[in-house]
Order: sequence, then structure tokens, then C-alpha cells
Amino acid sequence: MFSGSRCLVKQKPLARELLLIFALLTQGAVASATDTSGSAVTNASTANQGERSASDGGSDDAARTVEVVGAPLHPHALPGEPAISGSVVRREDLEAPGLQAADVLRRESGVEVAEYGGFGSAATASVRGATAEQTPVYLAGIRLNDEVGGAVDLSTVPLWLVDRVEIYRGNAPIFADELGIGGAIAFEPRRPEPGQSGAGVTIGSFGSVSGFSWAAAGSQSHQTLVGIQAAHADNDYPFHDNRGTLFVTGDDRAGRQSNGDVSILDAWFLDRVQLNDHVNLNVVANVTSREQGVVGLALLPTERARARYARVLLGVSSRAKFGPRKLHSLRLATSFTSASSVYEDPESELSLLAPRVENAGQRGAQKLDLDLALSRNAKLVAALDASVDRLERRDGDVAVPSASAVTLRGATGLDYEFAKSWFLSPLGALSCRRALEFARCDGLEPVGRVAVSHRTEVLTTYASAARYVRFPSLGEVHGVGLLVRGNSHLLPESGVTAEIGTRLQVGTDSARFWADADVYSRSAERLVSYVRNAQGYLIPINVQAARVQGVETAAGADLGEHLSTDLSLTLLDARDTTPDRRITNDLLPFHSRLVGALGVEVRTKAHSPGTLECTKLRASSLYQSSRYADPAGLVVIPQQFSVDLELEQGFLADALKARGRIANVLGSERFDRVGYPLPQRSFFVSMEMSIK
Repeated sequence: MFSGSRCLVKQKPLARELLLIFALLTQGAVASATDTSGSAVTNASTANQGERSASDGGSDDAARTVEVVGAPLHPHALPGEPAISGSVVRREDLEAPGLQAADVLRRESGVEVAEYGGFGSAATASVRGATAEQTPVYLAGIRLNDEVGGAVDLSTVPLWLVDRVEIYRGNAPIFADELGIGGAIAFEPRRPEPGQSGAGVTIGSFGSVSGFSWAAAGSQSHQTLVGIQAAHADNDYPFHDNRGTLFVTGDDRAGRQSNGDVSILDAWFLDRVQLNDHVNLNVVANVTSREQGVVGLALLPTERARARYARVLLGVSSRAKFGPRKLHSLRLATSFTSASSVYEDPESELSLLAPRVENAGQRGAQKLDLDLALSRNAKLVAALDASVDRLERRDGDVAVPSASAVTLRGATGLDYEFAKSWFLSPLGALSCRRALEFARCDGLEPVGRVAVSHRTEVLTTYASAARYVRFPSLGEVHGVGLLVRGNSHLLPESGVTAEIGTRLQVGTDSARFWADADVYSRSAERLVSYVRNAQGYLIPINVQAARVQGVETAAGADLGEHLSTDLSLTLLDARDTTPDRRITNDLLPFHSRLVGALGVEVRTKAHSPGTLECTKLRASSLYQSSRYADPAGLVVIPQQFSVDLELEQGFLADALKARGRIANVLGSERFDRVGYPLPQRSFFVSMEMSIK
């Protein structure tokens, strides 16, 4: 989303100093997704490269305010990946009170979100008709997809820390260690800048309250940021209770959600050391915990079912620039993630067949990226990745043998300007995955993409074709509970994609217009699906084949200082192409065929500069067409329409900001999955203080 010029205070520049030996001994992980943004040729005609990643380790560029030469960057241009479709959500669009990552992604073209309750509850996202398991999600460059279910819970992503969100719809970029068939989503944290700090508190409907505080300190060469967030919500919102008979209206009544409370505690540490003119070091660490009630399926209420989630994340990365004019770079990265979930069901309300089920997964990864400027018109990017995953499970008092696997990948990409403003961008990778107890790979899987693009400051057009793969998670291979058994014979999912797209921006000193559109098609094979056996267990198997086609468009205008607007439309046709399927319906369930989002923002000038700053009012609406809730197409989830209002007022040179938000102003009925109603009308207010 893009809202034009903002009421912002310009940041002061940073500087640098020395500390070389430590970096040469350190390998790290958690560089930003765009640490490889140099993969595009540094050429004056490549206007889309005007913005550097906020967490890029470049010494001079990192120390100065970013300058854009020529036209401003297109708001949907992906840093380092101008030849594929996607979008970028900036910091100013992440600050509304009560806003969560699921709310942000729901408004983006090509992204589908599934929520399982109110404020702070679990949510997942997927791209272009893929599943959440097929869509890798990164936070500070570390992949969050776990080995239990493969999907990422968006409620564990802290928007107060995020500088921007990058959505890669046209498949994953080369920095991703898993070039899966469902694109990629990358959350990039804000950079630590000495002397800055901030704090905020939000209160809202249904017992929701949250607060965060962060501070950055250091010197010109060494910056550290520490932050913490706590949140709680009762989530006792009213809903239309169908008594467990969804879409059968005869026994409906008014109900109120029970056992949906959520408590979250989140702490972060970011550290950046500029060792000299061409070497830097980055560290990121996180501890997250969440406890919540678990609502029952089909709206059958629960009283004592509880769940606890915990995550520890640590990453270190170092990057060195070398060669003439420091045009080449080498990045070493290491990361470790440990996540666990515990379900307690003392009254058997969830039918887990055990009073307590525990799952734990660990992941360690090592990464090497090399950027080489071969000439003025060509740049080569190479990457080597290795990761080790481990899954542990306990069902009641029974400990299930742990499972482990190692994944290796080598990738290389080229961005070559073969004619003026015309670029050829091939990307190839070879991956293998094997269990640790075996000496051979389960299979080598070649993946890759080739793209041709024409890039100018006004217009960028591109076309690409690709093949990508997702390996089954350890949870799918070995099982994740008493009711979900594993299948050691699962094969990797694979997909073939093609897309054509364009990005346009025109403007004058007083107005600016931008638009983008793309058409794509993807076919996938050997998709993992679950079947129930005679004993009632769920078993994953490779059965499903699917074909997804769609059109994605977005446009926006910044009309002077006071008005901006943006619009996005997504048309999706997702069909089951499994041979000899036994049902007539071929539309895949839970996919809306039309999604549209419209936003309008009105701004005033500062009423009294330095005391009473500008006022911003934003209205946004979201429409989602009806969806099937079962493969046979017998149950239909009706269309949904919601409107949100946001108000912001700045004080004291924007050091203090008061915000208000009304979500779902019309109070329309909303839900994502069968049996999981979402809140109707909700109110949130916040006060945020920042020191710059």
C-alpha cells in the first residue's frame, strides 16, 4: 500500500569506526532479505535500485540518508528483484493501533490470510493460491517456517519492530533458502540508530491491551537496539452462533466467544557493528512466548483447552565489500531457531486422545552469499546454504523418537544488461534433503527461473518462467500428534510458473500516479494432502495436482500534500486437476475468486509546526468474494465486506502521536475458516512517543 508523502521527521545520519578482527572470525545469519539487493546491475537506467535495504551492511550507504536519483522508487518495486511481481509495505502503513501482520497482508494483491480468532490469535498467509506451508516467511532474514506444520504464525511477528514488509509473488528471490512454489514474504526490522527510542500503548475492544518500548544506543560505529512488547486480549467478542451447524440457520442464536484469551511477551535485541569502510557485523536475537485458550472446531465451545507457544531466535551475519571501488561483496550468515508448542486438553475437548501433546523443532542454518560485479552491465550472485532440522514430540507420557534432516542448496543468478535498459536475469539452484541417518540425498531437485525485463524510470515490464520445489516438513514425514501420522514415502511438491507484468509511474512536482499489473499461471504436482484411514488417523499423501491462474492489479495516486489513494484487485482461478478425482467440483476450497482493497488518505498541513503537527485520516475497505468450504463445493462461505477508519494526530514535532482505529466499522460478519468467527466492530486507541 502507498499513501504518498507523510508527516515525517528526517533522520540524522550515522557514521562509522573500526573493529576488524572480530568480524573476520564471525559468521552470521540474519542479514536482511535485501543484503543481496546488489544482485541487480548498478546502472543509471535501473531506477528500481534507488532504495537500499534498511538493514544492508554497506558502510557509506548505511551511514547516510537514502537519496533517490531521478523518479522516486515505485512503491511496489522489490529491492534487488525488479524482474518479478510483488509489493512493499512501508513503516508508515504498519502503525495503526490494533493492527496485526494478518491485517496488513490481507490488503495486498495475491495474498490470502487465514485467522483463527481475535487480537493476538494465530494467523497464516499464503501467496497465489498456495498453502501457508508452501509459502516461506522470513523475519530479519531467518526463515520462520517450522518443521511441525510448516506454516508460520503471523501473530508472532512484531509490527512495532518492522521497518517494511516485502511480498514476493513471482516466486521466491535468491536470498531465500527455500525457493518454494508459493513465493515468499519477508519482514525487515528497523535499523538501530543511537539516541533514538520509542514507547507506545494500545487499548481496544474485547479486553485487548498492548504496550511496547525500545531504545537504541551506541556510537558511530556500533549501534544496539533493545525492545520488548507485552499484549493481552480476552477476545470475548459476540458472534452469530450456528450451534455447530455451519450455514444451517434454523438453530442459530447470538453467542459470545469463550476461551479465546491470548497473552504474548516478546523481546528483541539488534546489534550492528561497522568494523571499517567495507566490513560490518549484525546480530539479532528474539525470545517470544504466547499462552492462549484454544477454541473448538465448528463453534463447539471449550473451557479448559490451552496452548503455549515459545520461540528463541538467534542470528549473526558479517558482510565484507572488496575489489575495485568495493563493488563485490561476501556475506556469511548463521542462524538458529527453536520453537515449541504445548497443547493441554484435560477434558478431551479437542479430541487429542491425550491430556497433553508437545511438539518442538530446532533449525540451524549456514549461508554464504557472493555478489560479483562482472562488468558495468553484468552482476553475478551465488549462494550456498546448509540447514539441519530436528523434530521432537511427546504424546502424553509417551516420547516419540525424534527426527532430523539436513538440506543442502547451491544457487547462482545473473543480471545482465544485453541492450540499453533490457535485462536478462537467469537463476538456477540445486537442492537435496536427506535424513541424518542416511548418507545420500532423497533426490536432487533442480529449480530455477529465467526472466527478461525492460527497466526505465517510468516503465518496467518483465516476463519470467520458473520451476520450484518444496520438500515435505518433518511433521508431514514423521507425524505431529496422535491423530496425525507421518508418511516416510512423501515426495517433494513441485510447481511450474509463468508470469508477465508491468510497473508504471508518472508524475510532476505536485502529483504522482503509479500502477502495476501482472498475469500468471502455475501448475503444481504431488501436493501434500491428508486422508483418513480406517482407524481414524490422518495420513499425508502425494495426491493432489492443481492449476492456479490469476490477474493482479494495483494503482495509486499521490495528489499533492493532502490526498492520496490506492486500489488493488486480485482475480484468482484455483482448480484441482488431480487425475481421476471422485468429485465433480474442481474449484479448490477456501480461495476467493475476487478480492479488492481500496484506501483513501487525507492529510492536513501542520496546524502549529513544532507543537500541533499534521492530521491524517485514512479509510480503507476490503471485499472478499464467496468461497467453498469443502472440496465438493457443498458448503459456501459467503462474501465479506469490511471498512476500517484510522485517525492520527502528531504533537511536538511528531515526538508524540495519538492514533485511533475502528476496524470493521459496519459490523459485518467475518470469518476465515469453518468454525472460526472473527470480531465484528472493534475500537483501538494508542499513544506513541519517540525520541530522535
